[in-house]
Amino acid sequence: MFQLIISEAEMKVFEGLAKIVNVPTENGIEGILSNHAPMAARIVDGLMSYEDEQGKRYEMTVSRGYAFVWNNIVTIFVNSVEYLFEIDEKRVKENIEENEEIIKTSKDKLELAEAEVRLAKEINRLKALQRNKSNN
Repeated sequence: MFQLIISEAEMKVFEGLAKIVNVPTENGIEGILSNHAPMAARIVDGLMSYEDEQGKRYEMTVSRGYAFVWNNIVTIFVNSVEYLFEIDEKRVKENIEENEEIIKTSKDKLELAEAEVRLAKEINRLKALQRNKSNN
């Protein structure tokens, strides 16, 4: 086992012992186990999972950040983390539609850029939910 710390911009999300963590990186999914070689990796938007010391698996969406592995401590810093069980699929689909409409109709560059960021996040959330359904 190893020490796992998951933090987002505003707070620490998890700190405890883990058996494995799977992190979406620029080079694909990186599986990290105990005694992993030292590493630094850029995290991309996607689905991340970990198994705690009792063997319970947790899945979450993450958005951009970094993973660091050193001396059996894995530290994950990301812009946002959301456990899949917290995501309301109906609301995600509504948010996608709302942001697509803003993108189609907005003339304001700032509003357009903000809607594009929100849309990307909602699409990431929906893809994670769909992948989770197909795996179960």
